[in-house]
Amino acid sequence: MVELGTGTLGWNANERCTDRYGAVHLNYGERAASRFKDAPLGTVGVMTAEILEVRHLYGIQKSNPPRVGEVVELGVGELFADTYPGVVAIGVKPSDGREDEWLNQKALYRCDGHVVKLVFTPTA
Repeated sequence: MVELGTGTLGWNANERCTDRYGAVHLNYGERAASRFKDAPLGTVGVMTAEILEVRHLYGIQKSNPPRVGEVVELGVGELFADTYPGVVAIGVKPSDGREDEWLNQKALYRCDGHVVKLVFTPTA
């Protein structure tokens, strides 16, 4: 198990616009933005987010809010990093060849805007 970082989870608008939903970032726009320097890129495994702090609730989150301590599985696949202007994002690419929804969209929205501990657990 590798702790990738802790911070407010979000993703680049390009992920949503292309339906890829493949990578997330932590603390976008803050000095503490994660760079994921020690991430085991190229390794296959499971990426999860543990909710550490629940922030502003919106939409579907209001009827079923995340709980502190809840661990949410974001996706399974090969760990990779992407760089967008001003931010480094990290995600997993599934091995089934699909081009969209690399990460579980419902899981992403469950964690969106909340403080999480992002963890990657190799499966091999």
